[in-house]
Amino acid sequence: MTRTAPAVAALALLASACATPPPAPDPGVDATGRWTIVAVDGEPTGKERPFNLEIEPPSGSAQFGCNTGSGPVTVGNGWVVPGEPWIITAAGCPDREQWLHFERKGFRILGEPLAIERRGGTAIRLRNRLGSIDLVPTPPIAPADIVGRWDVESINGVGTPGGPSFRVTISRDRLEGRFGCNHYRAAYVLDTDRFRPMGGSWTEMACELTDPATGRPVLPVPVMTLEDWAFAVLRSGPEVRLRPGGRLSLKGATGTIELRRAG
Repeated sequence: MTRTAPAVAALALLASACATPPPAPDPGVDATGRWTIVAVDGEPTGKERPFNLEIEPPSGSAQFGCNTGSGPVTVGNGWVVPGEPWIITAAGCPDREQWLHFERKGFRILGEPLAIERRGGTAIRLRNRLGSIDLVPTPPIAPADIVGRWDVESINGVGTPGGPSFRVTISRDRLEGRFGCNHYRAAYVLDTDRFRPMGGSWTEMACELTDPATGRPVLPVPVMTLEDWAFAVLRSGPEVRLRPGGRLSLKGATGTIELRRAG
């Protein structure tokens, strides 16, 4: 990725354009926000959710199926300019070869400044000499997408065992979670893609989770620390993000809770 200024990038792209017309940046289009990727270099991605691009300067993120990349980004004068470094996950995706195809193309295209071009209606296209990414605004998450039981995979990056001791249950208007020894309960409103908690309560019992055979803690941090982190995320009104493979992220001002559908 480069930090090339938009004006310099435009000259470089114009000079390199041969078989295809040069990008035509439209300064009147605002590319900030959450977008669904509907095509990469003209190839439709399908209607599944794990193709998205978020542009919220000074940062952005993109997902092309199994993997996600994120890093700095600027927007201005009809250009989206990724900066350095962008960090891209490297999860395997053996049953989704087409997703890997889109990842290889998509992250390569995001390696250089992109001109913002207006499409029909609310759709836009980001384009440079390496290809194009077609976008439409991401629709709101429906309550039916998230209702059910979810095992907690991690809290602020610390893995948990899931199961009954680390589980979140979501109904259409209520969220309940257990994070070790204590519980959190709150009514909520789903505002497009964000939980808006309506009050809330939680228990505060002291405890520790230990291995019966050794008596040692089974987690790398005290369980009550994980509980404090989780309660803080839920109280902050976290963003709700659907992930591939039956996964859900709750991203708040203080951290992130990663969930997967309970079996």
